[in-house]
Amino acid sequence: MASFLNVLKISLRRKKHKTQGNIEKREQSAEKDILQLSDKSDKVDREVQEEIPRANIKWQKAKASDNSHSEEIS
Repeated sequence: MASFLNVLKISLRRKKHKTQGNIEKREQSAEKDILQLSDKSDKVDREVQEEIPRANIKWQKAKASDNSHSEEIS
């Protein structure tokens, strides 16, 4: 009976070690995914910040164009 318990203890330790390794791998993978998503988010933020001035210029030109057309009609 004692040898069966020893075998069971060893088996449980191995399983615990293997499970712990799997958990660590998953955590590392999740951290990597988070970093990639953060990088993508930062890239999109930079692109948006670069696009805002261009969009404002386009809007101002369109507004000026609309104003000149409305003055011609009056």
